[in-house]
Amino acid sequence: MVKRRKKSYAHIETIEEDDRPTETTVTVEEIPVEEEQPENIQELPEEVRVVETVTEDGKPKKKKIRTRVIKKVKGDKQEVTKIEAIEEDDKQPETTVTVEEIPVEEEQPEQIRELPEEVRVVETVTEDGKPKKKKIRTRVIKKVKGDKQEITKIETIEEDDKQPETIVTVEEIPVEEEQPEQIQELPEEVRVVETVTEDGKPKKKKIRTRVIKKVKGDKQEVTKIEAIEEDDKQPETTVTVEEIPVEEEQPEQIQELPEEVRVVETVTEDGKPKKKKIRTRVIKKVKGDKQEVTKIETIEEDDKQPETTVTVEEIPVEEEQPEQIQELPEEVRVVETVTEDGKPKKKKIRTRVIKKVKGDKQEVTKIETIEEDDKQPETTVTVEEIPVEEEQPEHIQELPEEVRVVETVTEDGKPKKKKIRTRVIKKVKGDKQEVTKIETIEEDDKQPETTVTVEEIPVEEEQPEHIQELPEEVRVVETVTEDGKPKKKKIRTRVIKKVKGDKQEVTKIETIEEDDRPTETTVTVDEIPVEEEQPEKIQELPEEVRVVETVTEDGKPKKKKIRTRVIKKVKGDKQEVTKIETIEEDDKQPETTVTVEEIPVEEEQPEQIQELPEEVRVVETVTEDGKPKKKKIRTRVIKKVKGDKQEITKIETIEEDDKQPETTVTVEEIPVEEEQPEQIRELPEEVRVVERVTEDGKPKKKKIRTRVIKKVKGDKQEPTETTVTVEEIPVEEEQPEQIRELPEEVRVVETWKRFLWKRSSLNKSGSFRKRFAWSKQ
Repeated sequence: MVKRRKKSYAHIETIEEDDRPTETTVTVEEIPVEEEQPENIQELPEEVRVVETVTEDGKPKKKKIRTRVIKKVKGDKQEVTKIEAIEEDDKQPETTVTVEEIPVEEEQPEQIRELPEEVRVVETVTEDGKPKKKKIRTRVIKKVKGDKQEITKIETIEEDDKQPETIVTVEEIPVEEEQPEQIQELPEEVRVVETVTEDGKPKKKKIRTRVIKKVKGDKQEVTKIEAIEEDDKQPETTVTVEEIPVEEEQPEQIQELPEEVRVVETVTEDGKPKKKKIRTRVIKKVKGDKQEVTKIETIEEDDKQPETTVTVEEIPVEEEQPEQIQELPEEVRVVETVTEDGKPKKKKIRTRVIKKVKGDKQEVTKIETIEEDDKQPETTVTVEEIPVEEEQPEHIQELPEEVRVVETVTEDGKPKKKKIRTRVIKKVKGDKQEVTKIETIEEDDKQPETTVTVEEIPVEEEQPEHIQELPEEVRVVETVTEDGKPKKKKIRTRVIKKVKGDKQEVTKIETIEEDDRPTETTVTVDEIPVEEEQPEKIQELPEEVRVVETVTEDGKPKKKKIRTRVIKKVKGDKQEVTKIETIEEDDKQPETTVTVEEIPVEEEQPEQIQELPEEVRVVETVTEDGKPKKKKIRTRVIKKVKGDKQEITKIETIEEDDKQPETTVTVEEIPVEEEQPEQIRELPEEVRVVERVTEDGKPKKKKIRTRVIKKVKGDKQEPTETTVTVEEIPVEEEQPEQIRELPEEVRVVETWKRFLWKRSSLNKSGSFRKRFAWSKQ
């Protein structure tokens, strides 16, 4: 019989509590002694951890944790004794002993690695406005033994008014195949946002963002540290840790577009200028098939702190296409008006257009700035995105400036001058045409006023433009006012014809100049279809001069000269007849009457003018007082034959001994009859003597001579009978006869009478147009 050896084990456990006496338990165990195997005892270094916290009443509380680990290895078994002592400020140390027996595995070397301490500072402001600072220290210790890994994370939080507080987290995880850890810290990004509070004070906010990426194996830990700094607050830091799978590394492309600055100026309700500046920065980060677009927009105003808005958008990356930026030339328009109180007001409009083309899209930015005399510049920015049409060349054509001057007289008789300047700019692109018409009106007592009209119309097939300016036509009309003063009126007429395609624009500029008035110009623009061009024939007939002499009521001779000019303009089947009649009198200024009549053109027929020989007839009579009286009658006949019409002008002048010659002009238009020979026959003179006795008994002798001349033409006969009576008064004593011929006295008397010559068709007022002519009596 073998007596086996036994071994006794005593286990002493002491429990100490604050409000109880110490309690000790002793346990004795006796077990058989196995075959003696060498015992290996290994005590690891003591580990001390300090955890500081704050109690509910705000007092700091400190806790120290001491850990000792003793390993006893005997044979294939291992006893691990873990002694953990907790020491607190107001308590007795408390020790916990844990004994665990586990099989002994093949000894593997233990690898301990402590990562660098990481410190983070978070600053906030409490409810009562005081700054509060929090510092977070993080230590990570990794213990690797075999295929297991123990990760101890020690996080200590330090605050301004609290004791440091430490949190220890121990996690045991399988050891994966060691992969190198890659740490990448991106450049710090700083953004500044400035705003104005409700009480009008500027408020500044600075946002600092740091991103740290830790890549190990197929996992990636992204730590985002965002610190917000404000003027009246302590910095506040937010830390976000996110673990995401690691995608295939793709190069990151960062592109920052040029800063764009826009200025908008407006006027507030109280009339003060207000300026706003908008700065826009765009940063594009492209990685793989994703694109992050960061838009930073800063608004700066005169009475506010800058305010920044940051927009981050992640969109798929489209196939990169080159961007084309085109800035069109700045366009400046000036509009000048007069306010209600008569003050000049000037407005300048500046327009800039920027086109950004990328792929099949086009962004059109239109920047329009309005500048006025009494206001700050105001800028309006319009951004429109439209599809890109096939690029077509743009043609810009500026027509020559056209200037028109209009002079009028106001109600109070003062001259008023108006100048109209017209510029036309045509922009043709593809099948569209933009016509910009800039019309500036300048007046003597006003600021220039400009009107801009923009019209977009389809482009018609280009047709050459023909501009024809006719020779200036000048007409002078002289009249006498009611108070007998001469008045002169000059009428200048210019006609400009612009022909393009089947349309014709006729501009008629008529300027009237008078002695006592400023020049007055009337401009008429008429657009009419273009008729087939026909040559214009201008024919001016020889000037016709007529002299009329009369005697006034007081016996003074009065002379009147009438000059008549006829101008005929023939174009196609129309004829314009201009009749200019000037009357000149001894005691008056010349008076001119211009008559313009448009009539159809008849077939041209040759004009035949025939003047018959002057016919003179003498008639002698004796007046009541016995004196001889002689009358001479001169007759001229002028015949104008054209076609089937005949104009007969008969000029008859009567000359008497004691009178001025008197001329009568008769114009008659009759159909032309077949020419017949004229027969003139003068009958023999017939003499008759009549004797009678007067009341006083004296003999009185009267001799009557009669001549008859007959003119026969066709079926008409014109008899002319001249009777001359001579009376003889008896003389008591026979005396020799004495004959005395007095000097011839010649007087010319021309009397003119107005008669209705022609009545034409209805005019615009609904009445007939009457035309008068003059004839001698």
